[in-house]
Amino acid sequence: MTITKTVQSGYVSAFLPYPDSGSFYHGDVRVTAGSKPGAIEINLLNNDVPRCPSLPYTASLAIYDEPRVRGQRHCSQASR
Repeated sequence: MTITKTVQSGYVSAFLPYPDSGSFYHGDVRVTAGSKPGAIEINLLNNDVPRCPSLPYTASLAIYDEPRVRGQRHCSQASR
């Protein structure tokens, strides 16, 4: 994704609901505080679902200017 706004906290966090509102993929990446980081990649994790979403998968992605709790299961295809 491309971040064009200033990130004050030094972290960009993302949340993707899957498969319903009770579970979600989440992740964060550290960036320079006070910068506009431009193109970044965030690996998304899900503690509750043992598999990746079937592609194509359409959902909204919530982005935050702060660190969030990270999970344990990695799903690289969910970050695309």
